[in-house]
Amino acid sequence: MTITEFNRELAQFQRRLSWRFFFAIAPLFIAFGIAGIVRSYNPELADIAAPIIVFAIGVPIMLLGFVYADRTYKKHPALMCPYCDRTLSRAKSIVVATGNCPNCGRRVLTDDTIGT
Repeated sequence: MTITEFNRELAQFQRRLSWRFFFAIAPLFIAFGIAGIVRSYNPELADIAAPIIVFAIGVPIMLLGFVYADRTYKKHPALMCPYCDRTLSRAKSIVVATGNCPNCGRRVLTDDTIGT
């Protein structure tokens, strides 16, 4: 893979990861909105319902979204080292500068302009 291909794959990966983090955080904001609506219409019920909505529904769904987003690192095979099977996306600058995997040190990019 060349530097251009690596950067293109990394940009696609980062867009996908950003959307997954957005959708991971969205349930918490939805829960805050629902809790606010409950509070405005029925203040007596809101003291009990609002924390339940936020902490029992919004936070667990958000955490599941973060776990799903974290697994994205393992689901993009173009950004995995073919030798040690670890991600190359977390150390982009090292991979682009040297052409080597930052974990095992073996060559992963085939571009001739690396290091010049």
